[in-house]
Amino acid sequence: VYPEVYAAGALGHVFLLGIGSTLFAEAGMRASRSLHWDCLMAVLKAPLAWFEDTPSGRTVSRFSSDLAMVDLQLTMILDNFLQMLLFVLMMLGIIIVIVPLVAIAAAASAVLYYFQAVAIDRANRETKRTKDAAMGPVQTNLSEMLHSVSLLQVDEHDGRIRRFFF
Repeated sequence: VYPEVYAAGALGHVFLLGIGSTLFAEAGMRASRSLHWDCLMAVLKAPLAWFEDTPSGRTVSRFSSDLAMVDLQLTMILDNFLQMLLFVLMMLGIIIVIVPLVAIAAAASAVLYYFQAVAIDRANRETKRTKDAAMGPVQTNLSEMLHSVSLLQVDEHDGRIRRFFF
């Protein structure tokens, strides 16, 4: 009897894991599509002064790095987070049922973890802003250099054109 129950539990877990991963992938695609569209509309509706003040490299950086993070990593991170959260809550519930005093330590640990997570999140956000600010001029220079290639090609033929007409 026990092997059948264990096998049914394992197959149920695999089935629910597959459904959860599929739902997260679909939700991630919808969120990505919506975020891309909203960002594009916000940029297209921006006033002309914004385009004059904001380097094109910063805009490209936002669309490439930030949206790539959403496209590639958000669903995986959320899926892993949900699985780990449910696992930890289940294990904590079992331990609290066996040893009720652990609930006090778990509550104190949760409060400390919250404050640590907030501090780390702020530091990560500031680091990302610094990285984007540093990469903006580089991407602007690369963009301008790529746009100037056609001018350089025309300028290279300028001598031939002048000799032909003058």
